[in-house]
Amino acid sequence: MPATPSYEGFPVPSEYMPWESSVAYLNDGSILMTFSNRDTSIVMGTVSKDDGQTWQPPHTLRTVSGKKLEGCRTTVLRLKSGALGLFHSTPWTSFGRDGALMFHKSTDEGATWTEGVYVDPRFSLLRNGCATLLQDGRIIAPTYHWITPHLKDAEQDGVALSYSYSYYSDDEGESWLRSVNEMFVKENEVAYDFVDNKFFRLNEESRAFIQQSHHLDKYGEPTAVELTDGRLLCYGRTRMGRIYQSISHDSGETWSVPAAVEINSSDSPMTLKRIPKTGDLLLIWNQATPEEILSGLPRHRLSTAISKDEGKTWTSFKNLESLDDAAQLEPPPVKIYQMVDWTGAYQRPEDTQRYHRIPGYLRAAYPDVAFKDDTAVVCYDCGRRLEVSGPPTIMFATRVKVLPINWFYQT
Repeated sequence: MPATPSYEGFPVPSEYMPWESSVAYLNDGSILMTFSNRDTSIVMGTVSKDDGQTWQPPHTLRTVSGKKLEGCRTTVLRLKSGALGLFHSTPWTSFGRDGALMFHKSTDEGATWTEGVYVDPRFSLLRNGCATLLQDGRIIAPTYHWITPHLKDAEQDGVALSYSYSYYSDDEGESWLRSVNEMFVKENEVAYDFVDNKFFRLNEESRAFIQQSHHLDKYGEPTAVELTDGRLLCYGRTRMGRIYQSISHDSGETWSVPAAVEINSSDSPMTLKRIPKTGDLLLIWNQATPEEILSGLPRHRLSTAISKDEGKTWTSFKNLESLDDAAQLEPPPVKIYQMVDWTGAYQRPEDTQRYHRIPGYLRAAYPDVAFKDDTAVVCYDCGRRLEVSGPPTIMFATRVKVLPINWFYQT
């Protein structure tokens, strides 16, 4: 009989507007979920002491001096010393850019936190749940940054470029160093048709030059895992219809040029973790057809897959959320797939036969996962569009599923 979740639901009331949450098990077996209130930018937490069946009222995370933690995009992880580590971005410092990246520690299981140190005092973005601890105790924080010439929303800027790198610490977060180089997409084969039609026109000479030149594109929100041979495998989001991967041979100090992986993906973040019980790798991410991406439905399908050979191949494709039954999509040709007009994003699809779970969740993304013995707890953003027309306004909510490990292996 297929394994079923022992809990699935929304542990935080909607008025807290939780987003990009992170989960970890505490020493007594309780589950700690950290999140930020999208409206107030206060970092908060909630605890379940019964495997997710019930959750305590959300509380504000504070330092030992009583100061509130402020910001967004939390990541909580267990350090080699046994303390808990917590990353978060500080409130925005300019339009469309997160603030500094902070790190705190807790020696009382999250009751209080140190005053914190800057990982990056200016701007680096660490996605929720994506820091990792290496066997030797080094903390790896795979981060990214976007640049734009415009003083507006950098993330939504059509000419912005995002690139990734990593910070690392060998003293449990007291000090941080940055990787030597950066990661971004470097491709020759790029779909320019929609660019010509929407943004600018090229004469034939310019077109020929561009088609023969390397194209640089976005590589963002990276997630990394330590392989059994000591290398680090980093996956990142792109607009190319695929996940791209980079390898580090020196524990995050340098990275290879990202290359396309034979895995379908929309321009959405993913989480890559090792399952302690089995030793296999678990991937949680968004698959989407080119048509779904271009029509504004890139994140309704939140999928999982297992690798038993350190990321070389993936099997056991399943969906945590999906409007249809497609569990494994073919990776499309490598080129840019991007919706130009986002006012139509996250609309309910008209094909109710294929997408038979309508109304369902139109956006399921930003996953994190933690493991204990035979159990995994998964959290992710989950919501629906609130308005029928105009720019998409999404309901912000964190959905949690507590699953037996064997759920990920059963198809």
